[in-house]
Amino acid sequence: MDLITKQILQKFSTQRVELGLLQDIESDYDFLLNKIKPLEDKFYDALSDAKNYQKFLIKDSSKLENVQKDIISAKRKLKEIGLDKQVSALDKMSSKVDAMVKDIERLKNIKL
Repeated sequence: MDLITKQILQKFSTQRVELGLLQDIESDYDFLLNKIKPLEDKFYDALSDAKNYQKFLIKDSSKLENVQKDIISAKRKLKEIGLDKQVSALDKMSSKVDAMVKDIERLKNIKL
């Protein structure tokens, strides 16, 4: 093989490598567009939904406080008239409401 032929083959070989690199980059870019970008969009949609849910939960948390007060008042009245069985049912409700209040307090502290 003469020198010119070697140079031409070497140039073609270099161009094939560069073309292969370009194809690899295009493949990676297509992956980003088809896989990563939709996930990113879904993430921001979920974040927006979470902000809305957080807002509604915080807004409605005052209703839980009212339920807590009502339970305390009802328990006192039931004890006065001797209906202790109903008091234990209210105790169960009260513990669930207390847990919900704690959960919402944690939600208030999450920065979205």
